[in-house]
Amino acid sequence: MSALFFEDFETDKSYITDSKVITDKHIMEFAALTGDTNPIHLKKSENDKNIVHGMLSASISTGQISSLNLTKGTIIALIEQNILYLKPVFPGDTVHTVMKVINKLATKDSRHGIVEYSYELITNNNTIAIKGTNRILVKKRNKEL
Repeated sequence: MSALFFEDFETDKSYITDSKVITDKHIMEFAALTGDTNPIHLKKSENDKNIVHGMLSASISTGQISSLNLTKGTIIALIEQNILYLKPVFPGDTVHTVMKVINKLATKDSRHGIVEYSYELITNNNTIAIKGTNRILVKKRNKEL
């Protein structure tokens, strides 16, 4: 898919990402990178599973949305992010993200606008683990073309 400019986004249009399996290796690398070594993420007991870091799950969702290439070369900035953690994600879960454009807002600057979208990170058992909304600043088409 080609990158979208502000004008190209359609309110209520949804996009579905490819799936990704979250592994213990992802958890260990995230813990090493962030310093979040809370045992809930790293220590398995006989009856419990590790829980994937919430921010790792949210970051995977962000990456999945990015892989759609909707704003490759047209995004200026992520300006607002809201995340609700509804259910845990576990190592071995396969997740995908559903993104839906919910609003477009004009700005005072005619070179760009704000696109607001909702997203859900969904696990392989069809559980919504994360719900959120983002606002991104996106370029408008060059009026001089």
